[in-house]
Amino acid sequence: MTIVYVGNRLAKKGFTATGVDLLGPRLAENMNVVLVSDKVSKLHRLAEMMGTVLFERRLTTVLIDTYSGMGSWYALVCSFVARLRGARVVLSLHGGKLPERVKRYPRYFGFLFKRAHRLVVPSGYLGAVVKQMGFEATEIANGIHTAEFPFTPRRRCEGRLLFVRSLRRIYRPEMAIRLVAELKHRGKSAYLEIVGPDPEHRLHELTELARSLGVAELIAFKGLLSQREWVGLSMDCDVMINTSSMDNQPFTLLEAMALGLPVVTTDVGGIPYLVQHEGNGLMVGSDVQQLADQVMRLMDHPELVMQLSHAGKAFADQRDWSRIVASWRAALAPDD
Repeated sequence: MTIVYVGNRLAKKGFTATGVDLLGPRLAENMNVVLVSDKVSKLHRLAEMMGTVLFERRLTTVLIDTYSGMGSWYALVCSFVARLRGARVVLSLHGGKLPERVKRYPRYFGFLFKRAHRLVVPSGYLGAVVKQMGFEATEIANGIHTAEFPFTPRRRCEGRLLFVRSLRRIYRPEMAIRLVAELKHRGKSAYLEIVGPDPEHRLHELTELARSLGVAELIAFKGLLSQREWVGLSMDCDVMINTSSMDNQPFTLLEAMALGLPVVTTDVGGIPYLVQHEGNGLMVGSDVQQLADQVMRLMDHPELVMQLSHAGKAFADQRDWSRIVASWRAALAPDD
């Protein structure tokens, strides 16, 4: 049995890691899996994806990362080729924008979903979207290899903040910058490390914002770092900040929990399926004042820091890859 895993395998080319980068190597530990594609050119990437699905000799199943943008076209083309070869098609649905796109283009996504033997979602958030369209979905939570994220319990918050997302507008890094300015205005000391690529070329805009708010010296733009590099950087931080306007099940929040970092995040999309307010993290609306209020709670209440640090770690341990691999094996196995 050979599984072809189709996705944007571009983490080593300076892009944000996606499902094929994170899940693919774990599947390959126990199954015969071919991962495609790492071509930067969209045309070359699609050609390699199609060619692999078409010519892989022992192909039985095609697993396809399915996002709301160009990834949905890759999924459509590759699922068509897979069905021609008689292979099973499993679509792994991702992305905070997917519900909006499904609502705008229901016929297109309905056509795509009909061609799949199985739809896999990471939470009930996307599961509800699929169900509204009349399809069933298998829920398999996002998993991480917790051993790669050494736990360091946090006992206090001294305002050393970490942001690990791309600088795209949907992730609103400007909100994190305004948070630092608001904390400064309230007389609190804070320092923000921003880690992530800049696909929309916003660095100048964001540095100018920091300068205009008088917090340029309190913010460091680190660019894209390897997992090992940003995990090392996190050891000097107290809190993980997430300010996205659309999201599903961000791996970075799960990774932060594994590291022992308390999480403060906006409550958009599928995040409430991952973070329980005052359980394993803190959630706020899309408001800088609320964000500052919750960070100040951590600064003023070390017992809350310790509670969230340990609760987050316990939650992350439940999402360790060793607990999730069996579900993926079942989802990818041929029908009896």
